[in-house]
Amino acid sequence: MNYKAPAKLNLFLHINKRRCDGYHELQTLFQLIDYCDELSFELRSGGEININCNIDIPYHDNLVFKAARLLQKYRGVSVGADIYLHKHIALGAGLGGGSSNAATTLKALNRLWDCRLDNKQLMACGKELGADVPLFIAGHSAWGEGIGDSLQAVDLPPRWYTVFIPPYRCDTQLMYQAAKLKRDCTVVSIEDYFAGRTINVFEAVIRHRYPLIADAMDWLNDRSTAYLSGSGGAFFAVSETEQQAIALSEDHPSYLQSFIARGINQSPT
Repeated sequence: MNYKAPAKLNLFLHINKRRCDGYHELQTLFQLIDYCDELSFELRSGGEININCNIDIPYHDNLVFKAARLLQKYRGVSVGADIYLHKHIALGAGLGGGSSNAATTLKALNRLWDCRLDNKQLMACGKELGADVPLFIAGHSAWGEGIGDSLQAVDLPPRWYTVFIPPYRCDTQLMYQAAKLKRDCTVVSIEDYFAGRTINVFEAVIRHRYPLIADAMDWLNDRSTAYLSGSGGAFFAVSETEQQAIALSEDHPSYLQSFIARGINQSPT
């Protein structure tokens, strides 16, 4: 059983308020892209979950392992799985790679183990692993509200994205705790996004904490418009054609990595 787990971009991200439970009410527009991690799954006798990955991710930090164990416990599954994970999506970049891997694991093992959960039940499980996991279980670009788990599917116009990865991992929890984070955005609509009346509130935090990322975004702003994804530190430019996206990926500062991707509305999973 072979699957692709796509990355996502936040085309904007507003925080409306901080809740008493510590979570934040937000609004965002999720764009899935055709840049993916790859996973494969094989049934394993006994209850062991064995993960082989091309990079070293400790099991206690690996959302694939956590997702498999969660589903095992939830459905009382006695068998296990051998899982092969090939990472392309950068860690700690705001691209949702870990959440996408977790969602793909839940969907794949739901089938492999014959758990017979529907998407609504899988999304409830996924929410325990992270606020972005339900997006990837739903499998469609979406308008997100609540803590990011209240989703309305959106068909976005075809566009290309040039994505830049800085040499830092940004800790999402620390970003949300930052004193400079704006938490009182007014409620907006998708029309506000297309009219250019939205921002990513984490950009001010990233620029303050990581001057190198600020310089890189300024470099991109001289050529296009730079947008931050999630809580950072990946940022991107939007192009109408693949050729424009490729041109933007050339001659970038040497400390950045880059890739180009096409926006997709439906997940390959």
